[in-house]
Order: sequence, then structure tokens, then C-alpha cells
Amino acid sequence: FRHGLFRSREAGAGSMLLDGRYSAMMDGQWRVSELDSAIQQAESTGNKPLQYAVAPLPHPQTGRENAGWVNGNFFIVPKGCKNPAGAWAFMKFWSGFGGHEAEAAKSAASGGWVPASKHVVEQPAFQQYLDQHPKFRLFVKLAESPNQIPTPAVPVQAFFYERVNRAAEEALTLQKSPQAALDSATADIQNRLDAIRNRSNP
Repeated sequence: FRHGLFRSREAGAGSMLLDGRYSAMMDGQWRVSELDSAIQQAESTGNKPLQYAVAPLPHPQTGRENAGWVNGNFFIVPKGCKNPAGAWAFMKFWSGFGGHEAEAAKSAASGGWVPASKHVVEQPAFQQYLDQHPKFRLFVKLAESPNQIPTPAVPVQAFFYERVNRAAEEALTLQKSPQAALDSATADIQNRLDAIRNRSNP
């Protein structure tokens, strides 16, 4: 989720908060366990622990509350694979569908992931994880918001993802206004999509 007072998903980015370089960051739920571990380590060694909070991104008065851009890991069954039934069974096992909620809860807790199903969230293993990392609860709540939008399934999905990320960076670093950054990204994405369609329909 692009939510919370964090900034980057790169490894060790939480250290920017820990060493005082940043006071606020935009990042995701994966950072919670990292920061909580740093707090526990500081307390165990007698050092002053970091104090931090998480919050949804603010929205304009005319904007959508608890809005965000949701992305996740995807499972696919390639055409012609040797064991499609086994692949489908694994997908259900990993995601927590078809009676595999308890196993999926353990996997989600071990990786710090937001489960795909509310039934997985309700499992004891994941509830225990939330008790250990209470700030993670906000991200689970935000996942239920109808204003969390996934990357659209378009032929230029990877370009779309990269270009919208760049627009966010342009707005955050004041290179462009948010509207100008979005307008530029929209034009670039549409041009790329039109080029793909023109090649497909000569």
C-alpha cells in the first residue's frame, strides 16, 4: 500500500527514520515489522527507541477518503503447464481459499503481508501477528476500502505502473504540480497504449 508515514520499499529504507534523516515517509506495511524490531532491539540494549505512527495519506476535500493504489503478488497457470490442477491447488493454499485459511494466515504473518481474504485475517495466527504489530492493523483496514485501486489490466501494465510511480515522485519532489504530473503520465500511457493497439490492428 502506498499509505502511512513511510517513503521507500528498498531494503533498509526504514533506517532513514531510525537515524533521523527523515521525519515522515510514504511506504507500505512491510516496514512495520522492521521498525518494531528496531524498537525492541533499542529497548533491550537500553537505548532510546524510535517512536512512530502510521496514517492514511491525506486527501483533497474533493478526493476519496482512504484511497490508494494496491498492488500484490500474482499467481498464474501458464497454458500447457504439466500440472494445472496442482498449480491451482497451490494458489488456493497460498492465498487462503478452499479451507486453507489457517495455513495462509501463518504465511502472511511470516512475511508481513496483508491477506487476500478477511477469513485469513480472522485466523488466530494472523491475529497474534496483529497483536505483536498493532500498527499493521491500519493497513488491513485500508485494504477493505473500496477506494483502494489495483493496477488496471491493460497491455501496457508495466509501463503504466512505472509511469504513475514517476508522476508521484515528480509531485512529491515539487518538479511538477500533482495535476501536471498526472496529466503528463496520462498522455504518455495513452500514447503507449495507442501504439500497441495500432500494431495489433494495422
